[in-house]
Amino acid sequence: YRHITLSFLGNISCFPLIQALNRFPKISLKMGAAGYFDSCLSLPPKDSTVIAWHAKWLNDCAIVHVQKIVSNWLIAQGYVLDNRPWMPHVTLCRQPFDT
Repeated sequence: YRHITLSFLGNISCFPLIQALNRFPKISLKMGAAGYFDSCLSLPPKDSTVIAWHAKWLNDCAIVHVQKIVSNWLIAQGYVLDNRPWMPHVTLCRQPFDT
């Protein structure tokens, strides 16, 4: 399934998160030009399990704003986020790959 990763939590149980979603703030979002994909990624680079497009967002892109809201909300809920900088990407497929 194609999706955009806004925050990476790792391998956690989804049930507490699903129950907390009713506390997620409402977001007013107007999408215009967002950006472009500048490269194809294999993640992680060694022994890849994911193929993705790297996203290069335009200044003041709404997705960047939403990513900050999501990450701050998750931290406020007590989740520990991956400490690496956000790598905006859209996942295209995961292993097992069908060659």
